[in-house]
Amino acid sequence: MPTGLPDDVEIVDPHVHIGHRSSGAYPDRTGTQSLIGDYVLDDLLREAESLNLVKAVHVEAFPVDGVLEARHVALIAEQAGAIPIGIVAFCNLSAPDASSRLEALAAIGSVRGIRQILDRHVEHLSGGVFDLMEDSQWRRHFGRLKAFDFSFDLQLRPEQAGAAARLAKENPETLIVVDHLGNLADRSPAGLLRWREGLRQLAEQDNVCIKLSGLAMYDPNWTVESARPFVLEAIDAFTPERSMFASNFPVDRKNRSYGDLWASFLEMVEDFTPAEKRRLFRENAEASYRI
Repeated sequence: MPTGLPDDVEIVDPHVHIGHRSSGAYPDRTGTQSLIGDYVLDDLLREAESLNLVKAVHVEAFPVDGVLEARHVALIAEQAGAIPIGIVAFCNLSAPDASSRLEALAAIGSVRGIRQILDRHVEHLSGGVFDLMEDSQWRRHFGRLKAFDFSFDLQLRPEQAGAAARLAKENPETLIVVDHLGNLADRSPAGLLRWREGLRQLAEQDNVCIKLSGLAMYDPNWTVESARPFVLEAIDAFTPERSMFASNFPVDRKNRSYGDLWASFLEMVEDFTPAEKRRLFRENAEASYRI
C-alpha cells in the first residue's frame, strides 16, 4: 500500500464531513452506524499531519437542519482558525421554504454550494415514488442557485445521468459537481455500461465536473490496481481540467489512513504532467468552491 506524499504536493480536499452529534444538527443515530460520529477539524488535521493540506470543503452529512449544520461547521472552522473551510450545505429544494433557506445559507460566508442526495427514490404523497429532478418546485428552486453563486453537489445513480445532464444544460450558470465517481455500486457488465454512458452524458455539459472519491463506499477492499481503471476512465471523460480527488473522510476510512489514501491517488496518476496533478489535487477544488 502506498505511503507518504512529497511535500510539494499541495492538497485541497473537497469532500470531508465535519461535525458534532451533540450540535443538534443531526438525527439521533443511537444504535446505528453514524455517518460521521464526532469528527472535527482537529481530527482531520491530525490525520493529515504528514501532508500539505491547505484547504478543505465540508459536505453536508444528512442533517435534520441544513442551516443549523452549516452554522455549526462554520463555527468549528472559525474557532480552529487553521485552514480555510468551504461548506456545501443541505437544502431541500422541493420544500416550500427553500428560497428562504437558501437566503439563510447565503448569509453564512463560507457556504459555497448545496447538496441534496438524489440517488434515492422519494415517496410521493399519492403513494408512488419519483425522482426529485422531476418535481417542478425542486427544479424552480434549483434555478435559484445561480442567484447565490451556489454550486450543486450531485450524488445520483447512473440511470439518472440523462436527467441530470438535461438539468445542467438548462442551468448553464450553475456548476454541478458529480460526487463519488458517479456511483460504482453496480459492477455487473450492465451496471458498468450504465456508469460509463452516464459519465459521458454528464461530461458533455461544460458546467459539470467530477470528484474522484468514495472508492471505499463501493469496494471496502479496493487497491490502487483495482480502482485505477475507474479513476482514469472518469478523468478521461471529464479531462484533468474538470476532475478532482477527494477523501470522503471519515466515511472512507475503511481500509487506509488519510495519508495512504492521498498517496494512492498520486500513484494512480503517476504518469500525468505536474500541471495536471496540480489541477487534480488542488486547483480544480479551489476554483470549483472558490476557496
